[in-house]
Amino acid sequence: MTSIQALRYSIITLIWVLVFAIGAPLTLWMAPDYEAQFFPVLGNQSASDSHVSADRNHFLWTWNFDKLKRGNLDRIGFMMYETPNDKYIVRVYRGWDCKEDFATWKVTPAGERRAVKLCADIPPPLQGKEKLTVTGYADYLTFHRLWLVPVTLPAARVGPYRDPDDLSNP
Repeated sequence: MTSIQALRYSIITLIWVLVFAIGAPLTLWMAPDYEAQFFPVLGNQSASDSHVSADRNHFLWTWNFDKLKRGNLDRIGFMMYETPNDKYIVRVYRGWDCKEDFATWKVTPAGERRAVKLCADIPPPLQGKEKLTVTGYADYLTFHRLWLVPVTLPAARVGPYRDPDDLSNP
């Protein structure tokens, strides 16, 4: 092997090492978002029946979704706000009786349309407010167990709501 061939092989080896050194972490960083976009766990999500309980301490709504593929709920979080600048993390329960902690709900089979009734404690600063919004996120662990697939949950609203992007009605 000549010195030119050795140099050529060294450069090619260095290029492949750089490709793998940069490509592997980049793939693991981008893969969850790509999987969420092209192979989602949940589909056709919506929020319905949003209202405040009679005692004005709980926000109640129904979360509707299709389970598109198998995945275990790893973590879930909900935030409540009147304006997007003042968000409060809230505890959520399954059922409108506000007794079963939502964190105990882990596995549901794929291929089913679900309608889950949820209840959230309204934080004291938001009690008595006319308009409230609850948003959430979830992370699902899918069959390959390489990463968590993020899911943005639909917003549930009560009261007069105006889209902040709608400038036709100030």
